Amino acid sequence: MLHIEQNPAVKVDPDKRRTCPRDAGIVLMRHFWSVKRDVVVDECPKCEGIFLDPGELAEIRSDYKSDADRHKAAQAYYREMFDTQLAGMLRQDKAKFESARKVANIFKFISYGLRGSAIRA
Repeated sequence: MLHIEQNPAVKVDPDKRRTCPRDAGIVLMRHFWSVKRDVVVDECPKCEGIFLDPGELAEIRSDYKSDADRHKAAQAYYREMFDTQLAGMLRQDKAKFESARKVANIFKFISYGLRGSAIRA
């Protein structure tokens, strides 16, 4: 995957906008792969697929000197990508938990009230 042979008959104009090979008609968005701003990749705003030109994967991998560096970068990327989403889910779960606790307390109060009235009767 790092060194894919390029067909010399196919000429790619880097300035021309491309469409997604999965989602016909959707124009790919270009952005820098990292803060180093050395590799530009194409991403589909619909399927979120990332499409690399020949040599770009090798350039991305060369940004990280060792497997440990690549692993650290991947962890940071996924943490950044999912932390906001997970935090939102956690807030929802806490809200559901608090709501369930209130309902349980209401039932507890009602059941104590019913037992108390049965004892007095």
